[in-house]
Amino acid sequence: MGDPWNSGIVIDDRGELRLHCRKLHPRVPVEPREPGDLGIPVIDGPKCAELALVICHDGMFPEMAR
Repeated sequence: MGDPWNSGIVIDDRGELRLHCRKLHPRVPVEPREPGDLGIPVIDGPKCAELALVICHDGMFPEMAR
């Protein structure tokens, strides 16, 4: 088994897990983590918003926001 993932979650106002993602671009060797394998999941948020979660260094890639 490899290194763990750097992960993030979104929990809704009822306490239910709505989204989880794994950081796609870990800073190796500084951050010994496995690269994510879930892509960028998107969920429906409040008031017709769409929500996604991008972790730290992943936000430096313009493709992530697209």
